[in-house]
Amino acid sequence: MTLQTSIIRRRRLSVKRWDITSLFASDGQGALLDFTASSMFQDATGRVPVVGTGDPVGLAWDLSKAGDRVSAAGENLYLGEWFTRSGNTLQTIENGATSIRDGVNPALTREVSGLTIGAWYRFTADIGTSEASCFFRVNTTGDLKGTTLLDIPGVQNGERLEVLWQATRASAFMGVVAASNATGDYVSINSGQLQEVPGNHAVQSVNHDHRPTHQSDGQVSWIEHDGIDDGLILNTRFGLPANPALTVIVALRHDNPGLGDVRVWTLGNLTAGGIIAGSVGAEISWRHNNGNRTFPGLSPGQDYVVAWVRDEGATYGQERVFVDGIELEGGGSVNPNNTPSDIGNLFSLSPRYGGNRFKGRMYGNLVAGRALSDEEIFNASKWMAAKQGRTL
Repeated sequence: MTLQTSIIRRRRLSVKRWDITSLFASDGQGALLDFTASSMFQDATGRVPVVGTGDPVGLAWDLSKAGDRVSAAGENLYLGEWFTRSGNTLQTIENGATSIRDGVNPALTREVSGLTIGAWYRFTADIGTSEASCFFRVNTTGDLKGTTLLDIPGVQNGERLEVLWQATRASAFMGVVAASNATGDYVSINSGQLQEVPGNHAVQSVNHDHRPTHQSDGQVSWIEHDGIDDGLILNTRFGLPANPALTVIVALRHDNPGLGDVRVWTLGNLTAGGIIAGSVGAEISWRHNNGNRTFPGLSPGQDYVVAWVRDEGATYGQERVFVDGIELEGGGSVNPNNTPSDIGNLFSLSPRYGGNRFKGRMYGNLVAGRALSDEEIFNASKWMAAKQGRTL
């Protein structure tokens, strides 16, 4: 069965002044990644922006609610008292103090409480140190010696530090530590702020060697996956149940000739059998719990927009696929009555588990925690195709 003969229907719809973020207006569950340089960073903490072709991508900004990464932030949060470490003793200092000199790896910290687990936060401050650089840390203890939740070396004297961090606890300590304990060493923080940043941002924090790269031909931009270990992870399942309503749309070009089950994305724990997955290659498919539903495949080296759509409680036999806004007829399924069961808190692009690794381009990705209508799918596919330089 060819792609051309498998078309069920096509809707020709007006998309004038259509805003893709309107898809998230009702409940906000989901993410929108457009993979342009201005919305990405080379590191997972947002310190080093992506600026040119070949730069690695460690963080991709979610545009579904946050908007641009510069202006998106909530109100400044109160962080509690400031502390300094003198030996092994925590000493309270005046709120708003900017520097401490104590000669024993001086540290300046504040307790952060009332955090929302899974939410993203931006810490900004002017950093000073008597040395060339110091450490920024988020820890479980106020002396910054305990379990390190985030450890960033090489913060420069005089740097305006900006760090993005996804909370894994409701409270923690954050601050700066001098790199040595020479007499007279000090660290300082001026104009410190902590703000919650909306969105479900994608990161590669496991291994820097696993970062995809930003590429551009001067007209369009994308991220390139090497088919070996590149990938991005969103540490969330968007509040969805095990067998959810879900739409995933990806603008892509795969380079996996002859391979089937090339995993584009998964929802759930990377090594669990009950995850939900979407694949391309010799066939497009839905995958979960030892089964699949397949559709006609995609030719390598060509641009497509693929949409996987399912209702809550759906089985394989009820799941749908669209290519370039056109619904395809399913070619068959294995265990058609099976349903997903995993509730792992991850959404992965080019996941490490199951099937074959995705090799090729991704121009954009949309995840919505509901089954989009045919009209919404067409409009979103048209938006995605424009990122590839195509018109649907």
